[in-house]
Formats: sequence, structure tokens, C-alpha cells
Amino acid sequence: MRQDCFIEPENFLARIETTQVTSNPEYTHCIPWWIYVVLVIILIVLVVVWILYRRWYWKNVFGIAMLSTLALQIPQIRIVYKKAFNLEFDPQNPPWLVTIGLGLFHFLCVYDRKIQVPFTGWRKSNNTQLPPIEPGTALNRLPSLQTEAFIGRGKELAILDKAWRNDNTNIISIVASWGFGKSALVSYWLSTFKDTRAKVVSWSFSNQGKKKAMTSAETFIEDCLRHLGYRDELPRALSERARLLVEKLQSHPVLLVLDGLEPLQACSKDSGYGKLRDPALSILLKSLAIRNLGLVVITSRFPVTELSVYQQTTCPVLKLHGLESCAATRLLQKLGVHGQSDELRLAAEEMGCHPLSLVLLGSSVRDFLNGDIRRRGEITTKLEDILVDDSPESRHTSKFLHEYIRRLHKRPELLILSYLSLFDRPIGQQLIDLLKHPTIKGLDSLAKLSKREWMECFRRLRNSGLLSRALESKPPLYDTHPIFRAFFAERFRKNFPDVWQSAHEQLYLYFLSTAKDYPKTRKELEPLYSATIHGCLAGKANEACDAVYRDRIHRGEEFFATRQLAAFGEDMTALSTFFTSLWDTPREDLTPSNRSFVLHMAGSRLRALGMLNLACDPLRLSLGMAVEKEEWRNAAIRGRHYSEVSLRIGNIAAAIELGRSAVTYADRSRDIKERIIERTVLANALHRSGIPGEARQLFEEAEALLREYDPDHPYLYPLWGYWFCDLMLEEKRYDEVLNRAEKLKNWAGKGLLMNFGLLDEVWGDLLIGRVNLLRGLLTAAAEPMDEAIRELKTAGYQDDLPIGLLARARLRILSGDHSGAQDDLKEVLVLAEFGDMRLYQSEAELLFAWLALKKGEKSQLLEHLNHAVALVNKTGYHLLNKELESLKKGI
Repeated sequence: MRQDCFIEPENFLARIETTQVTSNPEYTHCIPWWIYVVLVIILIVLVVVWILYRRWYWKNVFGIAMLSTLALQIPQIRIVYKKAFNLEFDPQNPPWLVTIGLGLFHFLCVYDRKIQVPFTGWRKSNNTQLPPIEPGTALNRLPSLQTEAFIGRGKELAILDKAWRNDNTNIISIVASWGFGKSALVSYWLSTFKDTRAKVVSWSFSNQGKKKAMTSAETFIEDCLRHLGYRDELPRALSERARLLVEKLQSHPVLLVLDGLEPLQACSKDSGYGKLRDPALSILLKSLAIRNLGLVVITSRFPVTELSVYQQTTCPVLKLHGLESCAATRLLQKLGVHGQSDELRLAAEEMGCHPLSLVLLGSSVRDFLNGDIRRRGEITTKLEDILVDDSPESRHTSKFLHEYIRRLHKRPELLILSYLSLFDRPIGQQLIDLLKHPTIKGLDSLAKLSKREWMECFRRLRNSGLLSRALESKPPLYDTHPIFRAFFAERFRKNFPDVWQSAHEQLYLYFLSTAKDYPKTRKELEPLYSATIHGCLAGKANEACDAVYRDRIHRGEEFFATRQLAAFGEDMTALSTFFTSLWDTPREDLTPSNRSFVLHMAGSRLRALGMLNLACDPLRLSLGMAVEKEEWRNAAIRGRHYSEVSLRIGNIAAAIELGRSAVTYADRSRDIKERIIERTVLANALHRSGIPGEARQLFEEAEALLREYDPDHPYLYPLWGYWFCDLMLEEKRYDEVLNRAEKLKNWAGKGLLMNFGLLDEVWGDLLIGRVNLLRGLLTAAAEPMDEAIRELKTAGYQDDLPIGLLARARLRILSGDHSGAQDDLKEVLVLAEFGDMRLYQSEAELLFAWLALKKGEKSQLLEHLNHAVALVNKTGYHLLNKELESLKKGI
């Protein structure tokens, strides 16, 4: 019998002792030991690549390789290899090690999607060390919902489970109209979420029940960063906070739930349904759409417009509809309703199987009709108004809420719901305790309730689904559904206007009494902002505007809250209460002067937040009011703001016309400071349009006036001096610019012209970097440029940030840092597209073309060049003409 490579195990050792395997001719084609070493090395490379770039298909790669090596243990397979390739595996080196390794990583790929490994693409910022995130804990800011009655969403829950496990899903949006159970679905899913390694952060924006209220993601981003372990001082710029949060979420698996996002989205046809109104949130979601180790779950009435390009890939949309008839019937039964199955199904179909309508129907029948579904016809309350819209769901909801009002007439529960409607967010125990004192007219009967009666009222409200309590809040936060809040607020205001105003007046006085006279931190400012809101609703809009908002929040023309604390989000929320329609119709009870003032403030705040496209209307209206009243100083200030916004959005012709008008108004006002500033604004617009002669003349006139006004600081400063130096750089007056730049740095915050805080320090550093760049001193230019960018981001003015980013992008292109230049230019385009800042967009496209030329990418070069030419022609930014011609010659 022929000796074979395959022998019985008991003869194996004897064979090894008596025979040299390599000398046996039967082993001349056996795979030697070093092949196994190569296989192990390949395995290690595959593992490293998987760690760096984890994708769903790696489980298939590891699985196929594992099955292939496993198959080699079967003698019949090895015989096939021997006959087909004349190869045999050396029995001394079986491939078990490779098989076990491949099997292990196949298991990890399939069952450990979010495994923590040291190399997960952690990108640290230049100046910030991000501490690690502890797994398994949660920040929960969702309202507490009655998930015990949750039913009928099995398919949707399975989709959410799959989205969490799927590496290719970064964001999932749950979209439906109000009352379809978006928040209930997410709350129930979170209650069943079992992945203890993941950090869970949930936040609700829907607590702002008033449809016209302005809100911001500022508080969410700050609290989220703190919860995820960030302990350093936060940057003032919201965009920088958003980028820090992006780095956190892109380096660790976090389940982030953003519930009720619609207050931060445009909800009108003109502004585009679903477009985000918060630049920081826009940066956050766009970044996570591209790369996210965890998952973001969004609930909203509108799909997020910025995520539409990723809808077919990383950001799917889950649309909710009404419940199925059988599920709707079971929901009614769970709520305590009884009756024949056909009768229950008919009642559910009458409600359109709308979840919120079903909950209200079930609660009403249970509480008022002994749970007998046949008696539902007794709920025939006349509809006094329609909630939200004219849909059937709205009519059902309004009917049941009116029934609760009728049944709870003169009951303390109705007074509690009315009290909750006074607020636009959840309230804490301290404000609940305020009800226990007879201070609020019309609600003073609540003060007579005992502690036991209070607890019983809250219990009944929670059982009926009309009251919720925010989770993980100590002391607890009390809230109600935004739809219910809006309903009871409108009823309270409409039917009991005197009590409504009195209640808000008491809250206005309460917040004033708890606030410091002149707060120094954003936390200390909160009572004053709350007082401003309640003062407006109490009919004291002028007092709230003058005594609180102007004098104590902003300290006159110091504008403390925004210039020193960058509290732009809180400021916009407070300003929104001065409007009946955002941002063009102030309240009628404001004086003409205050109407003009709040319009101007809204325009300037929108501009600082980078929303220049929204800033035009309020600035235009405030300018018209000032001119009509012949308030020439105010007209000059508002005219230059409007001119600067027009310049940045690319309407240079309008910017020049507005600038000329502003100079005329300033001259009429005889205010020397405004005469100086308005001339520089017009000069800058003329310079951008390619008219340097007249621009230089105006700069020189402004500087002559400045020497009269402030002899100790005879050069223009801060930003206005930068514009003059920008013109000098075109004329190659480098030494003079460098001298002025040093003085700009030394004069920061010391001159009489105007103090912008940290923003004053930016322009000197930026000019020093640009002079060194033009002289070819690239290394010397880098440090002041980086410092200027840091200061710009710290100051928080989004409309000025692109100036620094564009300057640094030029430096990085010339120094060969193509990746860094691309990052800067992409950031400029994000800011420019968000605020419609076409002036910056045209320059960014031009620099993208230069970058493509340096990299030798001709197709990209032509594409960006064509975009730049089109934008220059459209905006009138003819200052770029020479550079465009130079670039065309370089092709």
C-alpha cells in the first residue's frame, strides 16, 4: 500500500521519528511552513485594515476566508487540492491558527458593530484634548410618556434596531405630522435599548409650544459636551462648540436622539420646509451624515433639507402613518375602554387610527363614560377653534380637549394646565411651588390645596396623558404635550385675558426679583431673559424692552450679553417675543422707537449668527422707520449694517447705494463717530467693486476725522482699519501695513471709536500674517494667522469668520498644505451657503481653483473657475478680476 500524507493519528509520531518529511518525494509539493507565516501576516493586515476602516462587507471577507481554511481540514477537500494542483498541506502545520483567527474576527464583525478599539479615526483639534466617554450612561431630556400603552409599532422598532446595528446608517429621521407618536416611538425604543456599551443622549426641542417661538441648539450642545466629558472652557462661537461635539461623536459610539426638531427648522414655503435655522446644528448634522460611529435619531414634522442628499445612503427617512385597525383596537383596550370588537374597531377608524386622538378618546371614555365605547357619542362638545390646522386629527384633538375642559370645570387640574401653558418649556419644582402662594390672580385657589390634593391632581393628569414629567431631573421638571400647551395657552389668553396678563405679570416680577442687577455669566442672565419674555406677554413690552433687555441684559450700547458672553441663542429667543411674525412684524404695543430698535437688534443678531439672508428684512424696515422719524444717527447705524449685509450676500451695487445714504445720514446727525465709520463702510464696498480711487479718498477722509475725535489713536481701527490696510496691500505698501497692524494689536479695546471685545484683537494678527505671506515668509505667516482664526472663532461672529479662513487658505495653498487649505475652504462654503454669503463663496471658489491648479486636477480647476467667474459677474466683486485673469493664464 502506498504511503500517504494522510496517516492514522496513532502512527503519526512514529512516522515523524523515522522519516524526514522534506526528503520524501511524496512531500515535494506540500505547502511549506513559511506559507502559513504569510497567511498569518495577511490575517494581521486584514485585521488592521478592518480596525481603521470598518465596513459591513468585512464580515463577508473574514467569513469566506474562515470557511476556506476550515474546509482544508476535510480530507476529501485536500484530495481535490492534490489532484487539481498537485499540492498537499504539511500535516505538521495544519492551518488551525488561521482558521480560529478568522472566525474570531468574523464574529466581532457580525455581533460587535460598535466595538471600542484604539484606532477609530479619533481626530483631535489643534488646541483641544477630548477626554474619553464613559459608556453605559445617559443624558435624558425627553418627556416621560406613558409607554405602557404603547402598541402597534413593531415594524418601526425593528427598523430602529437595524439602523443601530448597521454601520452604513449614520442618521435616521422619523417624520410625521403631529400626534402620530414620533416621541412615543423613540421613548419606547429607548426603554428597550440594551446595548450597555453605548452612551445615550436624548434631547427634546419640542418643548417650545408656541409656533412662532425662536429657539436655538446652544443649550443642547453645551449640555451634551459637558455630559460627554468636556471640562475645559467652551469656545464662544456656536460653530466651534458644534465641531467639538462632532469630534466627540465621531470618536465614540453614541446614540443621540433629537426629538421635536421642527422649532429649529423653517416651516414656511418661502424659507423652505425643513431647512435648519441654527448654523451650529447644521454643521453637526452635516458632519455626522458623512461619518458617525454611533447613530442619530431625529423626530420632526419635516425632513431635514440638509440631509436630503444622503437620504438614499447614510440618512434614511422613516415616515409614520396611522396605526393598523387591530393595533388601534388593542390600544383602546389598554387604555381601559371596553366594548364589542367591532364597536372598538369602528371607533378607532372614526379617529383615523390617529394615535394621539385614540389616546384622548380612550382617556375620555374611561374617565367620563365608565369606559363604555358605545357612549362615545356623548362627547359632543362644540368646537370653538381648530388646533394646528384644519385636518380631521386636529378636530378630534380639539373636541376631546374641550370635553376635558367641560368636565374639569372649576377643578384644580384645569388651573394647573392653564398655568403650564404660561411657559414655553418644562418648569421645575420651584415654579410649581409658586402656585402654592396666593400671588397669581385667578390661580390663587390652588394655594388652598393640601399636599395630598396636589399629588392627586398630578396623578390624575398623568393618567389622562395631559401631563408629563421630564426624566432624570432633580427636582423634577413638569411639562405637557406641545399641542396641549398651545391649546390651553390660546384658550387662556382668549377667554381670560385679564387673568392671563396678571399671571404673566406675576412671573415677570418673580424673575426680576430672583435676577442679579447686572449678571456676569450666561447662567445668571437666564432670569432676566425669562423676565423679558413674561413682561412682553404681560402687556409690559416697552418696560421689558427698556428696563430689562436694554439696560440690564445689554447695559445700553455696551451690548454686554452678546459682545462679552456671546449669548446669541438666548438673545434671539427673547427677541422673538417682541414679534408677532418673525422677523418683520414687531408687537403693536411697542412704541415706534422700540419697534425700530427690536427690528435692528434682530437683524444684527441674525447677521452675527451667519443668517444674513434672514437679516435683510428687519434691517431694511428699521432703517425705513429711522429715516421716517428723521433719527439720523439711528438711520446711519442701521444703514451701514444693511450695507455690510448686502455686501456679504453679494449685492455690491446695493451695498454702495446704502453706504452713500449712510454717509449722508451720518453727516446730518453731526455725530463724528458715525461719520468716520460710515465712510469706511462705503469705502470697503467701493474697493470690492473695483473702484480703489474713491475708496482711498473716503478712507483718508475718515482718518482725518478720527484724528480730531481720538488724537491718541490716529489710524483707523479695528475692522475699519483692516479694510484700509486691505487696500494698501493691493498697492504693495507692506511696511506701512505692518506698522499699522502692530498698532491695531496694541490699541485693542482702548480706543474711543468702538469696542468689540475679543474681535478687536483679530485684525492686527491677520494683517501681520498676510504681509508675511505676500513677502514669501510662509513660516512667519502661519502663527499670527492661526491666532487670528482662534480669536475669530472665540468671538462668535459667524459673518466675519470667513475673512480669516480665506486668508489662511491662501497661505496653506502656497505652503503645500493642500489638505488644510481644503478644510478651510470647505468651512467657508458651509458658512456661505447657510447664510447666502456669495461674496465669500466667490473667493472660496477662486481659491479652490488655485488649489486644483497646484494639484494638477484640470477638470476640478475648470469647474471651480467657472463657478468663480459666474459669481463675480453676478455679485460685481470685480476686485477679483485680476486674479481670475492670472489664473486663466496659468492653465
